[in-house]
Amino acid sequence: MGDIAVLREKLQARKFRRMEVAAAIDGKVRDIRRALAGYPLDRIVDLPLEIVTRLAAEARDLQKEYRRLNEEITEAEEELA
Repeated sequence: MGDIAVLREKLQARKFRRMEVAAAIDGKVRDIRRALAGYPLDRIVDLPLEIVTRLAAEARDLQKEYRRLNEEITEAEEELA
């Protein structure tokens, strides 16, 4: 019975972390939108593409973690079923 309780606790922790990661991704996407908000009125030379690139890379890394967490959650739920 203790093993099941530990699995459920780990599952809840992963779900909570997944929620945090999703919020972080949402924030990065919003930041990208804000950075590009002036386009097409801004001149191309003035676009903050370095910032957009950095934010997109951070979002990509978070997405990798999100996908890994999804897989772990699915496996844990199958194990508990």
